[in-house]
Amino acid sequence: MSEGTIRDAGYLSEDSQRTFTIVAGVLGGLFFILQFAVPMAAMFLLMPRMMSGGFATFELDGSALHRGALHVVEETRTFDGDAGAVKTRLVRLGAEGIEEVADLGSWRPKLVSDGDRLWLVASDRTAVLEGTRVAPLDAGEPRGDLSAPFLLGGRPAALERRPEGVRLIAWDGGWVVRAELPDLTEPCCAQMVALGETVTAFRTEGQTLYARPLDDPGASWDVVASGPRHWRALAWQGRPAVVLSDEQGALSLVTPDPADASRWRATSLGGGARMVSSLTAASDGDGVLLAHSTWPGSLRVRHWDGTRLGEERRFGQSSPFPTGMMAVMWMPHLFAPALSVLLAVILSWLMRQHRVGVHVHEGQQAEHASLTRRALSQVVDGALAIAPVAWLMSRFFFALDPEEMFGDGGPFRVFAAFGMALAWSFVVFAAFAVGEGLWGLTPGKWLLGIRVVGTDLRPCGVGRALVRNLLKLVDGFFNFLIGILMVAFTRDWQRLGDLAARTIVVRR
Repeated sequence: MSEGTIRDAGYLSEDSQRTFTIVAGVLGGLFFILQFAVPMAAMFLLMPRMMSGGFATFELDGSALHRGALHVVEETRTFDGDAGAVKTRLVRLGAEGIEEVADLGSWRPKLVSDGDRLWLVASDRTAVLEGTRVAPLDAGEPRGDLSAPFLLGGRPAALERRPEGVRLIAWDGGWVVRAELPDLTEPCCAQMVALGETVTAFRTEGQTLYARPLDDPGASWDVVASGPRHWRALAWQGRPAVVLSDEQGALSLVTPDPADASRWRATSLGGGARMVSSLTAASDGDGVLLAHSTWPGSLRVRHWDGTRLGEERRFGQSSPFPTGMMAVMWMPHLFAPALSVLLAVILSWLMRQHRVGVHVHEGQQAEHASLTRRALSQVVDGALAIAPVAWLMSRFFFALDPEEMFGDGGPFRVFAAFGMALAWSFVVFAAFAVGEGLWGLTPGKWLLGIRVVGTDLRPCGVGRALVRNLLKLVDGFFNFLIGILMVAFTRDWQRLGDLAARTIVVRR
Protein backbone atom coordinates (compact mmCIF):
# COMPACT_ATOMS: atom_id res chain seq x y z
CA MET A 1 0.00 0.00 0.00
CA SER A 2 1.44 3.39 -1.05
CA GLU A 3 2.35 6.07 1.46
CA GLY A 4 -0.27 8.40 -0.09
CA THR A 5 -3.00 5.81 0.38
CA ILE A 6 -1.94 5.26 3.98
CA ARG A 7 -2.07 8.99 4.72
CA ASP A 8 -5.44 9.23 3.00
CA ALA A 9 -6.65 6.62 5.48
CA GLY A 10 -5.46 8.88 8.30
CA TYR A 11 -2.25 7.11 9.34
CA LEU A 12 1.36 8.31 9.19
CA SER A 13 2.66 5.00 7.80
CA GLU A 14 1.75 1.38 7.28
CA ASP A 15 3.62 0.43 10.46
CA SER A 16 1.67 3.11 12.31
CA GLN A 17 -1.59 1.73 10.96
CA ARG A 18 -0.71 -1.82 12.02
CA THR A 19 0.58 -0.83 15.46
CA PHE A 20 -2.29 1.49 16.22
CA THR A 21 -4.96 -0.96 15.03
CA ILE A 22 -3.62 -3.78 17.20
CA VAL A 23 -2.97 -1.72 20.34
CA ALA A 24 -6.23 0.28 20.12
CA GLY A 25 -8.22 -2.89 19.44
CA VAL A 26 -6.74 -4.67 22.46
CA LEU A 27 -7.33 -1.62 24.66
CA GLY A 28 -10.92 -1.36 23.45
CA GLY A 29 -11.62 -5.00 24.35
CA LEU A 30 -9.89 -4.67 27.70
CA PHE A 31 -11.77 -1.53 28.68
CA PHE A 32 -15.05 -3.08 27.52
CA ILE A 33 -14.52 -5.90 30.02
CA LEU A 34 -13.44 -3.47 32.74
CA GLN A 35 -16.66 -1.48 32.25
CA PHE A 36 -18.47 -4.41 33.89
CA ALA A 37 -15.77 -5.99 36.01
CA VAL A 38 -14.75 -2.90 38.01
CA PRO A 39 -18.26 -1.91 39.23
CA MET A 40 -19.05 -5.52 40.12
CA ALA A 41 -15.78 -5.96 42.00
CA ALA A 42 -16.33 -2.69 43.86
CA MET A 43 -19.83 -3.75 44.88
CA PHE A 44 -18.59 -7.14 46.11
CA LEU A 45 -15.94 -5.40 48.19
CA LEU A 46 -18.21 -2.69 49.61
CA MET A 47 -21.43 -4.64 50.14
CA PRO A 48 -20.19 -6.83 53.04
CA ARG A 49 -18.93 -3.73 54.85
CA MET A 50 -22.31 -2.06 54.43
CA MET A 51 -24.20 -5.20 55.48
CA SER A 52 -22.03 -5.72 58.56
CA GLY A 53 -24.44 -3.65 60.65
CA GLY A 54 -27.23 -6.12 59.88
CA PHE A 55 -30.97 -5.67 59.51
CA ALA A 56 -33.06 -4.69 62.52
CA THR A 57 -36.71 -5.60 63.01
CA PHE A 58 -39.12 -4.87 65.85
CA GLU A 59 -41.37 -7.61 67.26
CA LEU A 60 -44.53 -5.54 67.65
CA ASP A 61 -46.73 -8.61 68.15
CA GLY A 62 -45.07 -9.14 71.52
CA SER A 63 -44.66 -5.51 72.63
CA ALA A 64 -46.04 -3.95 75.82
CA LEU A 65 -46.78 -0.52 77.24
CA HIS A 66 -44.86 -0.34 80.53
CA ARG A 67 -44.67 2.73 82.77
CA GLY A 68 -45.76 5.03 79.98
CA ALA A 69 -43.29 3.82 77.34
CA LEU A 70 -43.69 1.22 74.65
CA HIS A 71 -41.24 -1.65 75.14
CA VAL A 72 -40.27 -3.80 72.16
CA VAL A 73 -37.85 -6.61 71.41
CA GLU A 74 -35.47 -5.55 68.64
CA GLU A 75 -33.94 -8.31 66.56
CA THR A 76 -30.83 -7.72 64.42
CA ARG A 77 -29.51 -10.18 61.87
CA THR A 78 -25.84 -9.68 61.10
CA PHE A 79 -23.91 -10.96 58.11
CA ASP A 80 -20.25 -10.40 58.95
CA GLY A 81 -18.35 -13.42 60.12
CA ASP A 82 -21.12 -15.59 61.53
CA ALA A 83 -23.66 -15.63 58.69
CA GLY A 84 -27.22 -15.42 59.89
CA ALA A 85 -26.35 -14.60 63.52
CA VAL A 86 -29.24 -13.09 65.49
CA LYS A 87 -28.85 -10.56 68.29
CA THR A 88 -31.77 -9.27 70.32
CA ARG A 89 -32.23 -6.55 72.88
CA LEU A 90 -35.09 -5.08 74.87
CA VAL A 91 -35.66 -1.43 73.96
CA ARG A 92 -38.13 1.28 74.85
CA LEU A 93 -39.30 4.17 72.73
CA GLY A 94 -38.31 7.17 74.83
CA ALA A 95 -38.31 10.92 74.34
CA GLU A 96 -34.78 10.78 72.92
CA GLY A 97 -35.44 7.89 70.57
CA ILE A 98 -34.78 4.17 70.92
CA GLU A 99 -33.22 3.40 74.31
CA GLU A 100 -31.71 0.03 75.18
CA VAL A 101 -33.10 -1.51 78.35
CA ALA A 102 -31.38 -4.91 78.38
CA ASP A 103 -29.27 -7.14 76.15
CA LEU A 104 -31.14 -10.38 75.47
CA GLY A 105 -28.42 -12.23 73.57
CA SER A 106 -30.44 -14.18 70.99
CA TRP A 107 -33.53 -14.73 73.15
CA ARG A 108 -36.81 -13.54 71.58
CA PRO A 109 -39.47 -13.29 74.29
CA LYS A 110 -42.86 -11.59 74.13
CA LEU A 111 -43.77 -8.91 76.64
CA VAL A 112 -46.61 -8.12 79.00
CA SER A 113 -46.76 -5.56 81.82
CA ASP A 114 -48.74 -5.87 85.04
CA GLY A 115 -48.07 -2.21 85.89
CA ASP A 116 -45.27 -2.91 88.36
CA ARG A 117 -43.19 -5.44 86.46
CA LEU A 118 -42.45 -6.17 82.84
CA TRP A 119 -42.70 -9.87 82.07
CA LEU A 120 -40.70 -11.57 79.32
CA VAL A 121 -42.36 -14.78 78.18
CA ALA A 122 -41.18 -17.45 75.75
CA SER A 123 -41.59 -21.20 75.36
CA ASP A 124 -38.21 -22.00 76.88
CA ARG A 125 -38.18 -19.57 79.82
CA THR A 126 -39.95 -16.79 81.68
CA ALA A 127 -38.34 -13.73 83.27
CA VAL A 128 -39.09 -10.31 84.72
CA LEU A 129 -37.24 -7.05 84.26
CA GLU A 130 -35.49 -5.75 87.38
CA GLY A 131 -33.97 -2.40 86.49
CA THR A 132 -31.76 -3.23 83.53
CA ARG A 133 -31.36 -6.89 84.53
CA VAL A 134 -33.50 -9.70 83.18
CA ALA A 135 -34.20 -11.99 86.13
CA PRO A 136 -35.25 -15.55 85.13
CA LEU A 137 -38.05 -17.30 87.02
CA ASP A 138 -38.54 -20.99 87.71
CA ALA A 139 -41.20 -21.72 85.09
CA GLY A 140 -41.01 -25.51 85.28
CA GLU A 141 -40.99 -27.56 82.10
CA PRO A 142 -40.66 -25.83 78.69
CA ARG A 143 -43.94 -24.83 77.11
CA GLY A 144 -45.26 -25.32 73.59
CA ASP A 145 -45.71 -22.50 71.08
CA LEU A 146 -47.12 -19.47 72.87
CA SER A 147 -49.31 -16.61 71.74
CA ALA A 148 -48.68 -13.01 72.74
CA PRO A 149 -49.16 -12.94 76.54
CA PHE A 150 -51.90 -10.94 78.24
CA LEU A 151 -53.02 -10.21 81.80
CA LEU A 152 -55.59 -12.44 83.44
CA GLY A 153 -56.53 -11.44 86.97
CA GLY A 154 -53.38 -9.29 87.13
CA ARG A 155 -51.11 -12.20 86.17
CA PRO A 156 -49.53 -13.17 82.83
CA ALA A 157 -51.43 -15.66 80.71
CA ALA A 158 -51.07 -17.03 77.20
CA LEU A 159 -52.35 -19.59 74.75
CA GLU A 160 -50.17 -22.68 74.42
CA ARG A 161 -50.27 -25.06 71.45
CA ARG A 162 -49.44 -28.69 72.13
CA PRO A 163 -49.98 -31.86 70.05
CA GLU A 164 -53.21 -32.59 71.92
CA GLY A 165 -54.58 -29.09 71.27
CA VAL A 166 -54.56 -25.47 72.45
CA ARG A 167 -54.96 -24.56 76.09
CA LEU A 168 -55.02 -21.43 78.21
CA ILE A 169 -52.17 -21.20 80.73
CA ALA A 170 -51.64 -18.60 83.45
CA TRP A 171 -48.85 -17.77 85.88
CA ASP A 172 -49.29 -18.82 89.50
CA GLY A 173 -45.75 -19.29 90.80
CA GLY A 174 -45.30 -21.28 87.59
CA TRP A 175 -47.40 -21.96 84.51
CA VAL A 176 -50.66 -23.76 85.23
CA VAL A 177 -53.38 -24.87 82.81
CA ARG A 178 -56.61 -22.88 83.16
CA ALA A 179 -58.67 -24.29 80.29
CA GLU A 180 -58.60 -26.54 77.23
CA LEU A 181 -59.62 -24.75 74.02
CA PRO A 182 -60.42 -27.33 71.36
CA ASP A 183 -61.91 -24.81 68.91
CA LEU A 184 -58.67 -22.80 68.74
CA THR A 185 -56.13 -24.54 66.53
CA GLU A 186 -53.63 -21.74 65.83
CA PRO A 187 -52.72 -19.57 68.84
CA CYS A 188 -50.57 -17.40 66.59
CA CYS A 189 -53.78 -16.26 64.86
CA ALA A 190 -55.64 -15.62 68.12
CA GLN A 191 -55.43 -12.86 70.73
CA MET A 192 -57.01 -12.59 74.17
CA VAL A 193 -58.36 -9.64 76.14
CA ALA A 194 -59.09 -10.18 79.84
CA LEU A 195 -61.26 -7.87 81.96
CA GLY A 196 -60.91 -9.25 85.46
CA GLU A 197 -61.56 -12.98 85.05
CA THR A 198 -63.63 -12.55 81.86
CA VAL A 199 -61.68 -13.34 78.72
CA THR A 200 -62.70 -12.44 75.17
CA ALA A 201 -61.03 -14.44 72.42
CA PHE A 202 -60.32 -12.98 68.98
CA ARG A 203 -59.33 -15.03 65.97
CA THR A 204 -59.18 -14.76 62.20
CA GLU A 205 -60.67 -17.23 59.78
CA GLY A 206 -59.94 -16.47 56.16
CA GLN A 207 -60.41 -12.72 55.71
CA THR A 208 -62.76 -12.27 58.71
CA LEU A 209 -62.05 -11.39 62.34
CA TYR A 210 -64.26 -13.08 64.96
CA ALA A 211 -64.72 -12.79 68.75
CA ARG A 212 -66.50 -14.70 71.55
CA PRO A 213 -66.37 -14.98 75.37
CA LEU A 214 -63.80 -17.63 76.25
CA ASP A 215 -65.61 -18.82 79.38
CA ASP A 216 -68.74 -19.74 77.39
CA PRO A 217 -67.88 -22.67 75.08
CA GLY A 218 -71.42 -22.65 73.71
CA ALA A 219 -71.26 -19.03 72.58
CA SER A 220 -71.02 -18.42 68.84
CA TRP A 221 -68.22 -16.50 67.19
CA ASP A 222 -69.40 -12.98 66.35
CA VAL A 223 -68.10 -11.17 63.29
CA VAL A 224 -65.95 -8.21 64.35
CA ALA A 225 -64.68 -7.00 60.98
CA SER A 226 -64.15 -8.19 57.43
CA GLY A 227 -60.86 -7.90 55.59
CA PRO A 228 -58.52 -6.51 58.28
CA ARG A 229 -54.94 -6.52 57.09
CA HIS A 230 -53.41 -6.07 60.56
CA TRP A 231 -55.10 -5.99 63.95
CA ARG A 232 -54.41 -5.88 67.67
CA ALA A 233 -56.83 -6.68 70.51
CA LEU A 234 -56.78 -4.59 73.70
CA ALA A 235 -58.86 -3.56 76.68
CA TRP A 236 -60.18 0.00 76.28
CA GLN A 237 -62.42 1.85 78.74
CA GLY A 238 -63.49 -1.42 80.41
CA ARG A 239 -64.40 -3.10 77.12
CA PRO A 240 -62.67 -5.47 74.73
CA ALA A 241 -61.64 -3.67 71.57
CA VAL A 242 -59.61 -4.12 68.40
CA VAL A 243 -57.49 -1.65 66.45
CA LEU A 244 -57.19 -2.65 62.82
CA SER A 245 -55.93 -1.37 59.51
CA ASP A 246 -57.52 -2.31 56.20
CA GLU A 247 -56.01 -2.77 52.74
CA GLN A 248 -56.08 1.01 52.16
CA GLY A 249 -54.22 1.67 55.42
CA ALA A 250 -57.21 3.23 57.22
CA LEU A 251 -57.13 2.80 61.03
CA SER A 252 -60.24 1.92 63.02
CA LEU A 253 -61.12 1.13 66.63
CA VAL A 254 -63.78 -1.60 66.83
CA THR A 255 -65.79 -2.08 70.06
CA PRO A 256 -68.97 -3.97 71.08
CA ASP A 257 -72.22 -2.12 70.47
CA PRO A 258 -73.61 -1.10 73.91
CA ALA A 259 -77.11 -2.01 72.75
CA ASP A 260 -76.13 -5.44 71.39
CA ALA A 261 -72.87 -7.02 72.54
CA SER A 262 -72.93 -9.47 69.63
CA ARG A 263 -72.57 -6.61 67.20
CA TRP A 264 -69.39 -4.59 66.78
CA ARG A 265 -69.08 -1.03 65.56
CA ALA A 266 -66.06 0.73 64.11
CA THR A 267 -64.79 4.22 64.91
CA SER A 268 -62.41 5.80 62.45
CA LEU A 269 -59.20 6.98 64.09
CA GLY A 270 -58.43 9.39 61.26
CA GLY A 271 -55.22 9.51 59.30
CA GLY A 272 -53.83 6.32 57.93
CA ALA A 273 -50.99 3.87 58.22
CA ARG A 274 -49.86 2.98 54.71
CA MET A 275 -47.30 0.28 54.01
CA VAL A 276 -48.02 -1.39 57.36
CA SER A 277 -46.06 -4.59 57.92
CA SER A 278 -47.02 -5.02 61.59
CA LEU A 279 -49.25 -3.18 64.06
CA THR A 280 -49.71 -2.92 67.82
CA ALA A 281 -51.95 -0.88 70.09
CA ALA A 282 -52.24 -0.36 73.85
CA SER A 283 -54.77 1.44 75.99
CA ASP A 284 -53.38 4.64 77.49
CA GLY A 285 -56.06 6.01 79.80
CA ASP A 286 -58.91 7.25 77.62
CA GLY A 287 -56.73 7.10 74.51
CA VAL A 288 -54.87 4.51 72.51
CA LEU A 289 -51.15 4.35 71.73
CA LEU A 290 -50.63 3.08 68.19
CA ALA A 291 -47.39 1.81 66.69
CA HIS A 292 -46.74 0.26 63.32
CA SER A 293 -43.75 -0.80 61.31
CA THR A 294 -43.47 0.07 57.63
CA TRP A 295 -40.22 -1.75 56.76
CA PRO A 296 -37.51 -3.51 58.77
CA GLY A 297 -36.00 -1.19 61.34
CA SER A 298 -38.73 1.47 61.13
CA LEU A 299 -41.37 2.38 63.72
CA ARG A 300 -44.12 5.01 63.63
CA VAL A 301 -45.93 5.89 66.87
CA ARG A 302 -49.05 8.04 67.29
CA HIS A 303 -51.48 8.67 70.13
CA TRP A 304 -55.24 8.81 69.72
CA ASP A 305 -56.87 10.84 72.51
CA GLY A 306 -60.44 9.73 71.75
CA THR A 307 -61.10 12.37 69.12
CA ARG A 308 -58.04 12.74 66.91
CA LEU A 309 -54.61 11.35 66.17
CA GLY A 310 -51.61 13.22 67.48
CA GLU A 311 -48.38 13.97 65.64
CA GLU A 312 -46.47 10.97 64.36
CA ARG A 313 -43.16 10.13 66.03
CA ARG A 314 -40.64 8.15 64.06
CA PHE A 315 -38.06 5.75 65.34
CA GLY A 316 -35.38 3.69 63.65
CA GLN A 317 -34.56 3.84 59.95
CA SER A 318 -36.12 6.48 57.71
CA SER A 319 -35.54 4.36 54.60
CA PRO A 320 -36.25 0.73 53.68
CA PHE A 321 -32.60 0.39 52.61
CA PRO A 322 -29.66 -0.11 54.97
CA THR A 323 -27.57 3.00 55.62
CA GLY A 324 -25.24 3.65 52.71
CA MET A 325 -26.83 1.07 50.44
CA MET A 326 -27.72 3.56 47.69
CA ALA A 327 -24.18 4.92 47.72
CA VAL A 328 -22.80 1.40 47.45
CA MET A 329 -25.18 0.70 44.56
CA TRP A 330 -24.33 3.85 42.58
CA MET A 331 -20.79 4.90 43.44
CA PRO A 332 -19.10 1.89 41.77
CA HIS A 333 -20.77 2.89 38.51
CA LEU A 334 -18.80 6.14 38.55
CA PHE A 335 -15.74 4.03 37.78
CA ALA A 336 -17.10 3.14 34.34
CA PRO A 337 -17.21 6.74 33.00
CA ALA A 338 -13.79 7.33 34.55
CA LEU A 339 -12.48 4.31 32.65
CA SER A 340 -13.84 5.78 29.41
CA VAL A 341 -12.00 9.05 30.05
CA LEU A 342 -8.82 7.09 30.80
CA LEU A 343 -9.17 5.18 27.54
CA ALA A 344 -9.67 8.47 25.67
CA VAL A 345 -6.46 9.86 27.18
CA ILE A 346 -4.45 6.74 26.24
CA LEU A 347 -5.83 6.60 22.70
CA SER A 348 -5.26 10.34 22.32
CA TRP A 349 -1.57 9.83 23.05
CA LEU A 350 -1.42 6.93 20.57
CA MET A 351 -3.20 8.94 17.91
CA ARG A 352 -0.60 11.69 18.15
CA GLN A 353 2.09 9.06 17.46
CA HIS A 354 0.37 7.25 14.58
CA ARG A 355 -2.51 9.27 13.11
CA VAL A 356 -2.71 12.24 10.77
CA GLY A 357 -4.01 15.04 12.98
CA VAL A 358 -5.06 17.58 10.32
CA HIS A 359 -8.20 17.85 8.17
CA VAL A 360 -7.71 19.51 4.75
CA HIS A 361 -10.49 20.90 2.53
CA GLU A 362 -9.95 23.00 -0.60
CA GLY A 363 -6.66 24.39 0.56
CA GLN A 364 -7.86 25.05 4.10
CA GLN A 365 -6.84 22.91 7.04
CA ALA A 366 -7.76 22.51 10.68
CA GLU A 367 -6.24 20.46 13.48
CA HIS A 368 -8.41 17.64 14.81
CA ALA A 369 -9.46 17.97 18.45
CA SER A 370 -7.83 15.28 20.56
CA LEU A 371 -9.86 12.55 22.19
CA THR A 372 -8.78 13.90 25.57
CA ARG A 373 -10.28 17.33 24.91
CA ARG A 374 -13.42 15.82 23.45
CA ALA A 375 -13.86 13.48 26.43
CA LEU A 376 -13.34 16.28 28.96
CA SER A 377 -15.72 18.59 27.09
CA GLN A 378 -18.32 15.81 27.25
CA VAL A 379 -17.76 15.51 31.00
CA VAL A 380 -18.38 19.26 31.42
CA ASP A 381 -21.49 19.24 29.23
CA GLY A 382 -22.78 16.11 30.93
CA ALA A 383 -22.29 17.65 34.36
CA LEU A 384 -24.22 20.77 33.31
CA ALA A 385 -27.02 18.61 31.91
CA ILE A 386 -27.20 16.13 34.77
CA ALA A 387 -26.52 18.38 37.80
CA PRO A 388 -30.00 20.03 37.87
CA VAL A 389 -31.66 16.64 37.36
CA ALA A 390 -29.56 15.07 40.13
CA TRP A 391 -30.37 17.99 42.43
CA LEU A 392 -34.09 17.67 41.67
CA MET A 393 -34.12 13.92 42.23
CA SER A 394 -32.11 14.17 45.45
CA ARG A 395 -34.42 16.85 46.80
CA PHE A 396 -37.44 14.82 45.79
CA PHE A 397 -36.41 11.38 46.97
CA PHE A 398 -34.67 12.46 50.19
CA ALA A 399 -37.31 15.04 51.15
CA LEU A 400 -40.27 12.81 50.33
CA ASP A 401 -41.08 10.04 52.77
CA PRO A 402 -40.92 6.74 50.83
CA GLU A 403 -44.29 5.87 52.39
CA GLU A 404 -45.79 9.03 50.89
CA MET A 405 -44.86 7.86 47.40
CA PHE A 406 -47.66 5.33 47.71
CA GLY A 407 -50.04 7.72 49.48
CA ASP A 408 -52.55 10.17 48.06
CA GLY A 409 -50.88 12.15 45.28
CA GLY A 410 -47.61 10.28 45.73
CA PRO A 411 -47.51 8.68 42.26
CA PHE A 412 -48.39 12.06 40.71
CA ARG A 413 -45.41 13.68 42.43
CA VAL A 414 -43.14 10.88 41.25
CA PHE A 415 -44.26 11.33 37.64
CA ALA A 416 -44.05 15.11 38.00
CA ALA A 417 -40.40 14.86 39.08
CA PHE A 418 -39.55 12.60 36.16
CA GLY A 419 -41.51 14.88 33.84
CA MET A 420 -39.48 17.91 34.92
CA ALA A 421 -36.26 15.93 34.46
CA LEU A 422 -37.36 14.92 30.96
CA ALA A 423 -38.30 18.51 30.08
CA TRP A 424 -34.88 19.74 31.22
CA SER A 425 -33.23 17.07 29.08
CA PHE A 426 -35.08 18.35 26.00
CA VAL A 427 -34.06 21.94 26.80
CA VAL A 428 -30.39 20.95 27.11
CA PHE A 429 -30.55 18.87 23.92
CA ALA A 430 -32.02 21.77 21.94
CA ALA A 431 -29.63 24.34 23.43
CA PHE A 432 -26.56 22.22 22.63
CA ALA A 433 -27.79 21.60 19.07
CA VAL A 434 -28.34 25.33 18.48
CA GLY A 435 -24.93 26.20 19.97
CA GLU A 436 -23.12 23.62 17.84
CA GLY A 437 -25.09 24.44 14.71
CA LEU A 438 -24.52 28.21 14.76
CA TRP A 439 -21.18 28.60 16.55
CA GLY A 440 -19.83 25.06 16.89
CA LEU A 441 -19.80 25.40 20.69
CA THR A 442 -21.23 24.01 23.87
CA PRO A 443 -20.02 25.12 27.30
CA GLY A 444 -17.65 22.15 27.46
CA LYS A 445 -16.24 22.72 23.96
CA TRP A 446 -15.75 26.42 24.66
CA LEU A 447 -13.91 25.62 27.86
CA LEU A 448 -11.64 23.02 26.19
CA GLY A 449 -10.93 25.16 23.11
CA ILE A 450 -12.61 22.98 20.47
CA ARG A 451 -15.61 23.37 18.15
CA VAL A 452 -17.83 21.46 15.73
CA VAL A 453 -17.75 22.31 12.02
CA GLY A 454 -18.86 20.63 8.83
CA THR A 455 -16.38 18.65 6.81
CA ASP A 456 -16.14 21.78 4.63
CA LEU A 457 -14.86 23.64 7.73
CA ARG A 458 -17.98 25.83 7.83
CA PRO A 459 -20.72 25.98 10.50
CA CYS A 460 -22.78 22.81 10.20
CA GLY A 461 -26.21 24.36 10.88
CA VAL A 462 -28.82 23.47 13.49
CA GLY A 463 -30.35 20.60 11.50
CA ARG A 464 -27.11 18.65 11.17
CA ALA A 465 -26.25 19.44 14.79
CA LEU A 466 -29.59 17.91 15.84
CA VAL A 467 -28.74 14.72 13.96
CA ARG A 468 -25.26 14.70 15.50
CA ASN A 469 -26.60 15.03 19.04
CA LEU A 470 -29.44 12.57 18.52
CA LEU A 471 -27.00 9.83 17.52
CA LYS A 472 -25.11 10.49 20.74
CA LEU A 473 -27.56 7.95 22.16
CA VAL A 474 -25.76 5.30 20.10
CA ASP A 475 -22.25 6.68 20.53
CA GLY A 476 -22.90 6.80 24.27
CA PHE A 477 -23.33 3.02 24.63
CA PHE A 478 -21.06 1.54 27.32
CA ASN A 479 -20.21 5.02 28.67
CA PHE A 480 -19.20 6.37 25.24
CA LEU A 481 -16.90 3.43 24.54
CA ILE A 482 -18.53 3.11 21.07
CA GLY A 483 -18.00 6.79 20.29
CA ILE A 484 -14.40 6.76 21.52
CA LEU A 485 -13.44 3.78 19.35
CA MET A 486 -15.23 5.27 16.33
CA VAL A 487 -13.16 8.47 16.67
CA ALA A 488 -9.99 6.42 17.10
CA PHE A 489 -10.46 4.34 13.93
CA THR A 490 -12.19 6.66 11.42
CA ARG A 491 -10.12 8.76 8.99
CA ASP A 492 -11.44 12.17 10.12
CA TRP A 493 -11.72 11.26 13.80
CA GLN A 494 -15.52 11.05 13.63
CA ARG A 495 -17.97 9.25 15.82
CA LEU A 496 -21.23 7.90 14.37
CA GLY A 497 -23.05 11.19 14.89
CA ASP A 498 -20.28 13.03 13.00
CA LEU A 499 -20.43 10.59 10.10
CA ALA A 500 -24.20 10.97 9.78
CA ALA A 501 -24.13 14.78 10.09
CA ARG A 502 -20.93 15.23 8.02
CA THR A 503 -19.18 17.06 10.86
CA ILE A 504 -15.79 17.00 12.52
CA VAL A 505 -14.43 18.43 15.79
CA VAL A 506 -11.39 20.70 15.49
CA ARG A 507 -9.24 22.95 17.64
CA ARG A 508 -10.34 26.60 17.79
